[in-house]
Amino acid sequence: MGADGQPLFVDFVNTLHWYEGVPIELIGTDADLAVWLAEHGLLAQRLDGGLAALHVLRQHARTATEALATGRMPTAADLDALNAALGAPPGRLVLVDAETPRPQFAFQTDADDAVLTAFRVALSFATFSSQAIDSASSCVPIPAVDSRLRIPRSMAPAGGATCATAAIASRHVPFADAD
Repeated sequence: MGADGQPLFVDFVNTLHWYEGVPIELIGTDADLAVWLAEHGLLAQRLDGGLAALHVLRQHARTATEALATGRMPTAADLDALNAALGAPPGRLVLVDAETPRPQFAFQTDADDAVLTAFRVALSFATFSSQAIDSASSCVPIPAVDSRLRIPRSMAPAGGATCATAAIASRHVPFADAD
């Protein structure tokens, strides 16, 4: 989960948002990534660049989320990018303290933080989208996406959300007019 209780991939997608037609990049440097990781309870272990690949993954996660929000399946390219991130070796759990009543484990890896972040984001997306697709509702609620994810109104279902209850409809992606 993200720092605000949203799925991690949503917070990641929202690291690029738009203000008055100008893109605002929240993870433009390794230092920015370290801050973002810390805000999400993820320790920065090794920052070796890789931001360009993360930015590409973010765009694929964004368009895949937009597809789900409008009742469509993500494109093959989006799924391929997310699957590639899932295929990265994430590391392993190691026992660090067996002397306590509850054994303590740590995550150990040789991968850099960009690879780990991509893996975590893709895993978060896969978990969330599986739950959304399996939903018995007539639409795919995206409860965690906030107004920074700008979906053109032309992509919205007629009348916006199609859920029967206002509570569910209020959790849909807000639709924005195209810039």
